[in-house]
Amino acid sequence: PQWAIDNYVSKFKITFPHLSSEFEGIATDIEILERLRLSERKKIEESLDKINAMLGTKTFNPNSPPQVKSLLQVLSPKAKIEGTSKAQIAKSAARHPLNAHVLAPISKYRESLKLHSTYIDAKLWHKRVIYSLNAFGTETGRSSCTASSFADMVVTPKGKHDWQSFGIQLQNVPEEFKICLVADPDFLLVEMDKEQAESRCTAYLAQEERMIEAVEKSPDFHSSNASAFFGIP
Repeated sequence: PQWAIDNYVSKFKITFPHLSSEFEGIATDIEILERLRLSERKKIEESLDKINAMLGTKTFNPNSPPQVKSLLQVLSPKAKIEGTSKAQIAKSAARHPLNAHVLAPISKYRESLKLHSTYIDAKLWHKRVIYSLNAFGTETGRSSCTASSFADMVVTPKGKHDWQSFGIQLQNVPEEFKICLVADPDFLLVEMDKEQAESRCTAYLAQEERMIEAVEKSPDFHSSNASAFFGIP
């Protein structure tokens, strides 16, 4: 259909910049990366030691859903524990100050472990972070990003062969990792974002005057929504 042809033509012009970005990637400062690796490993070990000291054991694994779920059930015996997600842990922590004290290092451990495994230990291509861009990856028209399509054959701890992708997706890179990224000579690395972009697009595309008023003139768009929902200032 014509709309498919029109969409493809309008998007095709960014295919080559996307490919260029994918192939070139972004340089990393290996010294900073190694320092970050050591500091995050130290945080992981300290959090684990603190957790085990509080629980009186040496074998608790904060990354084990069954073990964490058992702990949440002990801390909140009357509550229905549906999982071990970040939201569930926060919910359990809010029930009592003692819960919050016990669960805080578990959350910190998980955050450091994710930073370590997802970003710090990402497979680099000649000391560069590479990635893959998809011009058709979102309904709003923005490109989406994943780890690179390039992969390498690795041997797993169980002795099996598997493919490991190079690089990372750049959309949600944490602040801690950004210090490792380095601009090439004569280039700058910049981060551009517009506050409440989706809400603004919705307001203007719908030509909804009250919503336009809210995103443009209210001190805080989310507070305006809450005020409307609950009927309070």
